[in-house]
Amino acid sequence: MSERKSLQEFINHWVALINGPVPSREQFSLWLALHSDETVFYGITATAKKFLQERGNMSLTYLTKYASKVMSNRTPATIPDREKQYVTHLRKTLYR
Repeated sequence: MSERKSLQEFINHWVALINGPVPSREQFSLWLALHSDETVFYGITATAKKFLQERGNMSLTYLTKYASKVMSNRTPATIPDREKQYVTHLRKTLYR
């Protein structure tokens, strides 16, 4: 991604994909301080998949820890191209 996205865009991405509790702005700020935009978008998307698998039975603490774990384990170099393309597609679809 050529320019850094706003904090609100990441929060909007979370809300669009996860119909559940939303982490604090400080948590999003921490993720963005530690990870690239792609990694944060990927982590949110992976968390949304897990949330659906669990049928929404995830607390805010569980959601936050899961997202953090995914982001920590996925650096831009380890994200396969197909996942990068999926994240790019999601961003274009959700944020026209």
